[in-house]
Amino acid sequence: MSSRELQTFFVLIRVGLRKPIRTGDEAVSGYYQNLGVSAYDAEEAKDMILELVEDGRVDWLRSEWIDFDTVLPAIKNRSVGIVAPFIWYKSERALFTK
Repeated sequence: MSSRELQTFFVLIRVGLRKPIRTGDEAVSGYYQNLGVSAYDAEEAKDMILELVEDGRVDWLRSEWIDFDTVLPAIKNRSVGIVAPFIWYKSERALFTK
């Protein structure tokens, strides 16, 4: 049994799509998405996120680890009762073009 404590993370990830999606005159090249993650450390949270993202590559330099105290209470409440590593929140995707 591990003596490590589960930590809660909130991350805004930037993902570059492997294949841009054409929408009218523009090509969507990626998206931003907020994720709530419970993990034993940030490296485990990153690994979980990398497993989740299948359509592109996470740009960690343009992604942001957000202070959990600044997250809206309605979203924070979704992390209550989590007892094992888990991605407990996924926002909609905000698409971007180059």
